[in-house]
Amino acid sequence: MTPPVMQRSTPRLSLTKLAEYLGATPRRRRRIVADQKFPRPFAAARYGRARAALVEHLTGALDEAGLVQQVTAISAREDGTPWQLQDDLGCIEAMLAWLEVPVPSAGCRDDVTLRAAAQAPPRLVLGGLEVSVAPELLVGGKDRQGQAVRGAVKLYFSKHHPLGPVGGPAAATALHAWVGAVLNGEPTARWCRVVDVFAGQVWLAPPHRARRLANLELAAEEIAQRWPLLPVPEGAGVVLAA
Repeated sequence: MTPPVMQRSTPRLSLTKLAEYLGATPRRRRRIVADQKFPRPFAAARYGRARAALVEHLTGALDEAGLVQQVTAISAREDGTPWQLQDDLGCIEAMLAWLEVPVPSAGCRDDVTLRAAAQAPPRLVLGGLEVSVAPELLVGGKDRQGQAVRGAVKLYFSKHHPLGPVGGPAAATALHAWVGAVLNGEPTARWCRVVDVFAGQVWLAPPHRARRLANLELAAEEIAQRWPLLPVPEGAGVVLAA
């Protein structure tokens, strides 16, 4: 029996997929948009255990030794579906890669607190496209001059599609815009950070963001215009509304 597919009527993309789109080949761009318009039903998000562990680590609830213990615990599990076991392996690789991620010095003297973000935060709208930013952590506090600090941290997990010098700054720019729109105050650029876990890179919101944000809006408009033209995937079964 041919599996059903979901169909989203409203143009929508995740922040990291939009960033990946900017640096992708035409074929990959089409694949990114098609996968977002016609997502697999009931598809569970990958790297869930790694994401939760890294959030605990960044908020101070789990030290490095505890992170290693979680890797050991996941490694010991032998039961589960093939998908679960494959995801376990990905989580192990992500947590081990995390231990090699450099910590940027910018802002480390600020008096800030990192806390877990809400599970379903508001989306950022760019050029008719709903962008699901969904940072894992929110940052608040004061800098050395006593000025308010507002920011967020987004974790990116992909072994085969690193954000790179195009997608990384673009993602951090969009995160900066989201902080300004949602947290009701001026964002602190050095605390708007996107962490490419497997690539071992930390991208901070760059200077000259107006031009980068304009490029993001153009890409978003392109996706929104392409959205209604994408046909149902060949061989797909019943189409369900998402």
